[in-house]
Amino acid sequence: VVPRAPLTGQFKETDWSPSVTLTWQPSRDVNVYGKFAEGAKGGAFSEFQAVTAATFILRPETSKTYELGSKFSFPDVRGFLNLALFTTKYTDLQKSSLDINTASFITSNAAGARTKGIELDAGFRPTDALRVSFAAAYLDATYTSYPNGPCRFPTQVGCTTQDRSGDRIQNSPK
Repeated sequence: VVPRAPLTGQFKETDWSPSVTLTWQPSRDVNVYGKFAEGAKGGAFSEFQAVTAATFILRPETSKTYELGSKFSFPDVRGFLNLALFTTKYTDLQKSSLDINTASFITSNAAGARTKGIELDAGFRPTDALRVSFAAAYLDATYTSYPNGPCRFPTQVGCTTQDRSGDRIQNSPK
């Protein structure tokens, strides 16, 4: 373990995260909704080995989500169909990634990210003993701004940061 200079810091934060959902039920078997929500994850202190005064404090992460959806039921076949469209915009997304030069994990803020997609699920019960269902989802999750992101693997020796803006968020499916 290589000793590092002691770092000190403090921050104070408050948050208000509203959520609003509007629903409309034009018939007993149809429900349509729209939702807006804000979210937040508090700031923190970063403790990785190569931390500097500039990377010691993680800024709070915030998000804004919009969702539109509908739910249909089909009593004659004991079935249902649900559809949802969504998008979430993140500001100062907190990300943990491996620094290949020091073999340590670093948590830092990506300037921005966005997820968007669609979900569909459906099913019916032809008999009391059998239920048939189907679900599918499409997700597009990318960094909208990440100028000082971790180096891609494989990378050149000595790389410390790379612009990851436009890259897919790690561990998110294609």
